Amino acid sequence: MLDALRRAARLSSLVRMGSLMRPQRRIGVDFALAKGVELARRRDFEADTAAALGTAHAEWRELMGAELARYVDVLVDDAVQLTANAQTSPRE
Repeated sequence: MLDALRRAARLSSLVRMGSLMRPQRRIGVDFALAKGVELARRRDFEADTAAALGTAHAEWRELMGAELARYVDVLVDDAVQLTANAQTSPRE
């Protein structure tokens, strides 16, 4: 009889440990799934961000390239005019 009580007590403690481990396993599985989903979304986010930055960079280069070319043309024209004026005007 005492032996049966001991086995029952051991079984009871194992059942309690199992019931404690089940939620921990569930939490672990939930955590692992959440991290997996987060990584998948992160890759999508990184890909979307890279595409957006690439587009913005291309637009910026196009707009700024044209503006810089116009600015350089103005500077060169001014330099040519100043050089021509300096050569034709008498020195004092």
